[in-house]
Order: sequence, then C-alpha cells, then structure tokens
Amino acid sequence: MQEELEHFEEAQQLHAEGQWGLAALHYQMALELAPDFSEARYQLGLLHKAQHEPEQAILCFKEVLDHNPLFAAAYFQLGQIYQSYYGAFEEALHYYRKTQQLDMQYAEAYYCAGMLQKELGQFAQASQSFLKFVQFQPDRADVYTQLGELMTYLQQPLKASQYYSKALEIDPENTQALMPWLHLKIGQDPHKMMAFLIEIATSYPHLRSQIACQVGRLMEGIDDTDEAQKCYQMALEDPELPDREAWQLKEALLLSLFPKDKASQEAQIEKLKHSLQTFEADPHFLAENKIHEDFSNAESYFLSWHALLQLAYTAHDPRVPREQLARLLQKCLPPLPGQPRQSLRPDKRRVGFVLYESGAVHKFLIGILQRLSDPELEIFIFMSEYGSAYFSPMLQTRDFEQILLSNQVPEALQQILEADLDILFFSEPNTTHMNQTLLAAYRLAPIQVTSWLSSGTTGQPHMDYFLSSHLLERAENPQDLYSEQLVLNQTIPTFFARPEKPTPWPRSDYGLPAEGRLYLCPHVMSKLQPDFDAILAGILKQDPEGQLVLVTNPDLPANRDALLLRFEAEMPEQLPRIWFLPKLNPADFLSLLLLGEVMLDPLYFGGGTTSYEALALGLPVVTLPGERLHGRITQACYLKMGITECIVSSPEAYIATAVKIATDAEYNQALREKILQKSGLIFEEALAVREMENFLRTVQIR
Repeated sequence: MQEELEHFEEAQQLHAEGQWGLAALHYQMALELAPDFSEARYQLGLLHKAQHEPEQAILCFKEVLDHNPLFAAAYFQLGQIYQSYYGAFEEALHYYRKTQQLDMQYAEAYYCAGMLQKELGQFAQASQSFLKFVQFQPDRADVYTQLGELMTYLQQPLKASQYYSKALEIDPENTQALMPWLHLKIGQDPHKMMAFLIEIATSYPHLRSQIACQVGRLMEGIDDTDEAQKCYQMALEDPELPDREAWQLKEALLLSLFPKDKASQEAQIEKLKHSLQTFEADPHFLAENKIHEDFSNAESYFLSWHALLQLAYTAHDPRVPREQLARLLQKCLPPLPGQPRQSLRPDKRRVGFVLYESGAVHKFLIGILQRLSDPELEIFIFMSEYGSAYFSPMLQTRDFEQILLSNQVPEALQQILEADLDILFFSEPNTTHMNQTLLAAYRLAPIQVTSWLSSGTTGQPHMDYFLSSHLLERAENPQDLYSEQLVLNQTIPTFFARPEKPTPWPRSDYGLPAEGRLYLCPHVMSKLQPDFDAILAGILKQDPEGQLVLVTNPDLPANRDALLLRFEAEMPEQLPRIWFLPKLNPADFLSLLLLGEVMLDPLYFGGGTTSYEALALGLPVVTLPGERLHGRITQACYLKMGITECIVSSPEAYIATAVKIATDAEYNQALREKILQKSGLIFEEALAVREMENFLRTVQIR
C-alpha cells in the first residue's frame, strides 16, 4: 500500500502545481498498483474534468462508483458534467439527488439542483433545494436572491420581499436583490419611487446614495430618463459615493429609447457626445476609481454601455462615442490573470466562440457552427449558463469542446486563457450581456473577431476584425464606420433555416378588425424612432382603410405607453387605427405575418429575423436603407434575390410604395409570387459556411 500512496501524494502535489500530465501519470500508476483506490480514481476524474475531457471524466467517476457505490462526490461530479457539457438536465438532476441521498450535508448538490430546477421551470422544487442549501451556508446572499426570484415566479410577493431583504442584510450592495426588492416595494410608479427614495434618505441615510443609484436604474428601465437623472444627481451629492466617477458617466450618458420627440433625443445625444469628449480630455478622470480584481463593482462602470447600444437605433454613427467610452473603461480594468497566446499556430488553429443566450445567435450563427468541418480548425464553444441550456443540444453532434463559462468574470477570463486560442469570436459583444462586453475589453487571443450580429462596431481596442458582407455595407468608404478591420464576404454571414409555413389564424384571434388593410411593423419597439413617425402617419393618411399593427416587444407597458404618447402628438386622427398586440410566441408571430398586406421596415435599425421570416412567407417588406449595416439587412436579402421593387430612397417613396403594395391586390400578388420564387436564395446558404471557414483558416494578426 505504501508505493501507491507515494504515487498518489506525488500526483496530488503535481496536480496542485498545474502539472496535469505528470499528475495523471502518477494517479494511473497508483491505480495500477491498487485498482480499487477510489480516491485516486476520483482525483483522476477531476483532472480530466479540469482539462475539459468529459468522456474520460465520466468513465473515471463511474468506475469509482463501481468500486464504492457510496462515494457521494462522484455522483455530484457526474451531475456537473451531464449538466454543463451535454445539457442533459434530467440525468444531472438524478445524480444531484443521489448525492443528497448519500450525503445529506453536501450543500453544493442542493445549490446545483436548485439552479437546474429553476432553469427547468420547477420553481417550487428549486425553492426547497435552496432552502436546504442555506441551512448549511446561511451567509449566501446570492441564494436568498434566487429564493426571492422564485417566490416572485410563484406569486408570493411577501415571501419574495423577505428573501430579498435577507440578501440585502448579508450584502447591502447586492444590486441583484436591491432592484427587485425596490420593484416589490414601489412597483413602476415614478411618483412612488421618488417618494420612497426620499423616505429611505431620511430613515436610512447611510443607504441614501446607493438606493438613489438603483432607483435611477429602475427609472431608466421604464425609460423615464428625466427622473433617472434626478436620482443619479442625488447620489452624486454624496462625496463618499463608491465608484463615484462610474455614476458620473452613467448620469452623463443617459439616452431615452422612446424619446418624446426628435428635439429631446438630439439634446440627449449632444450631451452624451460632449460629456465623453470632456471626460476623455481630463487626465484625472477615472485615475483613482478602479474596477476591483473580483469585478464585484464592474457593473457600475459597464452600465454606461447601454446608452451606446441604444445609439445604434438612431441616425447617429456610434463609432466615435464607443471608441471614447472603451478607452475610458480601459483605464479602470484590473490586470488580466495570465497571458494570452502571442502567435498563431502554424497548422491546426484553435478557434473559440463566445455564445450568450440570444435569438439572433440561434437564428443566424448556430447553423454555421453546426456545419463547420474544416480539419484545420479545432473549435471551442464557450457558453453562459443559460446559453448552454439553449445551444448545447444543438451542437451535441459536433466534436467541439463545449465549456460552460463561469458567471464570475475572473474565472471566465481564466477559462478562455487556458484554452490557448488562436482566434476568439465574440457573438454579440454589444449587448445587454455585460459579461460578454467585459470579456471583449481584454486581449484573450492573438486575433479577436465579431460580426454583423453585434450592433455595429464595438469601439473596443482589442477587437481586430468585423465580419460583414458587400451586400450589407454601403458602397463608399464602409471602413469609416468601424474601429475593427472590416471583412466583406461575398454573401451574408449566416445560415438561416427557412421556417415552415405556419397554421393560418383569423384576424379575430389577434383582436384585429375584420376590415381594412394591415400594415405590419412587428419589430422591437425601440426601433421605432421619431423620424419614422412621419412615415407611419403618411401611410395611414394616404390609406384611410389602413390599419397599423405593432407588437409590444419587449413586453413593457410603460414603453408602449411612451410610444402612444408620441403617436398622439404626431398623428392623433390616425391613433384609432394603430393596434398594439402583446408579445407573441414564434408560431403565433409567423401566423400574424400571413395576415398582413405589407411589412414596414424601420429606419436606421431595420429587421433581421423578422425580415427573413416575412420573406420566407412571401410577405413584401418595404425598406429605406440607411448608412449602417443594421439598416441594410432587408435590402441585402432583396439584392440576393434580385428584387428591387420594395427598396426605396426617400420617405415619400416609402409611403407611396407601401400604400401601392397594400392597395393594389394584383401587384401585391405578383410581388408575393416573385419573393416566394426567389427567397430560397437567402436561406441555408452553404457559401456562408465556407466563407467562415476560409476566414478562420487564413486570417492573420493585425
């Protein structure tokens, strides 16, 4: 027994030092001498798991259980692997339950089971798992936050408030608990929010500034930027406000998604641009305030990106403001926990894709990933927790390394660095997924890439290439719109699966009038900018029988009401012919498209998925292409199909074309037939896969 113990102890030491190859060798030597040495086999399984070798790890843990069926930790590790690598949630739950049966004090098994049950919609079971967990670890604010969220789902607001309050008692700066707790306390009534803030300032003066910041965020969430600004200004009155300059940025970069008119929008954008210039010119700004090494305060800094995401929906080019903010935030970043690879491999390249949950990634990118087959590329897929549940089953048949990215930024950075990549592809660095934006702020591979799924240029200094197409970009100097090197493919970089024709439903199922022509504009509401209002009004004025159909997406009544107020000012007489539908599930959305005479593409940031789905069903989409790619996607589809009748060059032509298509039944039918005949050219295009492979195989360091 002495010799195998010596090998085991040597393996443990090497394992701790990161010499994993030698550690594995000594574990195996110990097992050759003592095949029933369960702890050695378990540690070898952990080693395989750490090296992202799930099949070998599973084999080790199952062999442990063959020798020792009471080894609870082996069941737990099997649950982790089946959940993270294979998206096999029921199997994972089975192993977590088995762990709990064998060791009732194995706290992490309750936590992981709770997270999985929550993901599966088993809210009552998840709450029981978390309650069991806090019996063993009562100081976990994040778990009480999860319990608060679950009680909200279960429509038990009093219990939800109690759990959020407990989380705040443990960690007063826990914004994940503070925000929903405030919602429960005061709802979404701005007057209640401000009154509550004043009450808090009186009763809890030490929390005054932090509460003010979070109420400001809530006000932004319902697009009341005036009240949000008051909250941030109140917080900034506190000279001891943590991360003060981060909140100065937030106050200065407010931008309404639903401005009351064009003039107020322009005033906000002018302030935003002027503030960024002022901050960047001040060498002392952000010289002291820094993001902590554990990134616990990073959200305060990166919240400012939200306004620059919204800027893409307007007529303004976001490149310069994004570059300015990126440079400012670079000053705050903690050092990278390691060094990335400096050069490209001469043979087989390692390529990583960072995926967060997103309908755009699902529709436009996953089809390409499923078909990558170049033997010179080794593919790594980095997925968020929710992204894993979404995408992992779609990629199971491919021999890709799938890695569940930690929610903790330092660990996520380390995971990517350990992959030793040649190329790192960020699916959507310009999104509300703050962690992806944070990761994109670092140099993690010799080449870093994003694509047209991002809302235009990132402005990030470490983003090297932007993958687009001649079809998507303007003809004259498109590079001027990008901080990255623009790569123009022959075709649109997507493999979009053609949707099946849905079951038709009558208008009455949607609450729409039986008579009148339907002009559909079922896009995300933030795409409906003030400049577009006059076009919508012009269409309804020219077609007295026309009905405009919009969708409340996202499903926030406050945003819908803000749009209605603007419409009331712009087109009061047409307001009775404007219909807002609730957010629809995918099948009902496709069925709605069958009812429309024509679809209207918004200005500046037009349809993506919506345009593809409309064209798949033969529905004409009128589009006025903008300068930047997100206002040119519908045009790109038409150019692929060789159809120009629905592409216009002025607001007047937009109105005339939309009305002609809707009112001339013969012309409408001819257009539909032409679109249906040609639309196959934009779906499931193999060239997009080959162009992606060629780019990844040949691209060089800038």
